[in-house]
Formats: sequence, structure tokens, C-alpha cells
Amino acid sequence: MANGIAESEADIIFLQEDFSTADGSFDTSGYIANQLQFHRAKINSRLKIRNLNSLMTRSSSGLAILSRYPLQNLQIVELPSDVSDGQRRTMIVECQLPSGSIQLCNFHLTHLADRDDLRLDQLKHILHYLSEMFKGEIFALGGDFNCCPKSPVFEWLEQQQTVEITNLSKVAEAHQPSLNPVNGIQSERSLDHLFVGQVDGRASIEYTSIEYVMSKPLGLDRIYPSDHAGVILEFEHVAELELEDAQ
Repeated sequence: MANGIAESEADIIFLQEDFSTADGSFDTSGYIANQLQFHRAKINSRLKIRNLNSLMTRSSSGLAILSRYPLQNLQIVELPSDVSDGQRRTMIVECQLPSGSIQLCNFHLTHLADRDDLRLDQLKHILHYLSEMFKGEIFALGGDFNCCPKSPVFEWLEQQQTVEITNLSKVAEAHQPSLNPVNGIQSERSLDHLFVGQVDGRASIEYTSIEYVMSKPLGLDRIYPSDHAGVILEFEHVAELELEDAQ
């Protein structure tokens, strides 16, 4: 996975299902951050006993953000959940880009197939938190939505006025399957999405392009870097607007 990310030349990486053991002997995002020499912020989630190399091990399937640029002020937001799914959280961390700061929001919505209502509640919770806590700021928002652009979640996202999302229509137009083949079978589902936007329009962020990477096997063993392809979104951080111009 570290090689796949390095080939993508991404500056900021959102990771979901970031596996780590409670004793610290296995730490996926820590290893990747060390290999790339990136800054890292992470949170644990969905703690339970899992099978690791035939040993039942207490572990986390959490979230992490890796960045070439410094990260600070990590916040954890608990999301609505279902007992049959387990804990769901989002992480928000401030990243200091050369052009200014941006809030990075990474999450993994419920995988329950018949719970579009819960995914919608979780996303509403996230956007409400952004709108209340980060007025006048720009953000990058995304992760594993566990739903495709043609879903009730996206229908609501297109209509909501909680925050301004710059590239919403572009994501719907550009989406491709985001699951890599399993046993030679390619899924057509597109579950992973990235957005950029702003709260209250006092700063500006402009969408440039979106592409899918890490969708080909690597090395002599021809192993995919991940079960999901990577989504790369390019954006430009425009200088902050004067307050009187934003009103």
C-alpha cells in the first residue's frame, strides 16, 4: 500500500479501516507514514477481537490522515450508529498548507446494506458539526460513503444548504468503480468520494480535477495496494476573502 500511495504522488491521504493492534505491534498507518515520511493523525474505532495471523488479537479498524504538511488540532466526532454495525466516528484535523489552513474531515459510514437512513443521519451529523465549529473555513471532506452517487445520501447532499460543496456535480459525473477486483470479478460500485468546500464563504477553494488510482496490481506478485482503489482530488486554495466581500 505504501508503494501504491507513493506512486500516486498525493500530498494528503485519507485512510479508512486503518488496522492496528492494541499492543502497538501492528500499525498500518504508522508504517505507511514512516515509509513516506509524512505527518500523521489517527483515531481508533470499532475496537474488538480480530484474527491476526491465526491469533485472536484486540485491535482497531480506525481512521487516519497522512500529510506532507503539518497536522494539528485533531477532533473526534461520534456518529449515530447501529448495534449490529458498531462504532462509527469521524476525525477532523487542521492541515497547514503553504497557502493557508484547511480542515480535513475523514470518515467511514455504515456498511449496512439496508440503512441508507443511517448513512444519511451520519452525514448530516458531520456537516452540521462542520457548519457550527468551522465558520469561515475551507474543508476537504470524504472517505468510504458505502453508497453510490445515485443514492438518497447524494440526493440530500445535492439539496443541503448546511455547507457549500464546490465539486458535488463533478464527483457524480466522474465516478468510477472504486472497489478493486476480487477473484477476477470487478464490482461496478463506487463507494469512495472526496469533496471540497467552505463554510460561510469567507475563504475560497476551487476544484481542479478528480481521478482514480491504485487500481492496478503492483510488483512481481501482482497484488493490489488495497481492496479499494484510491480517489485523488486536486484543488486550489485561493486567498481568504475580506470579510466585507464575503457578506
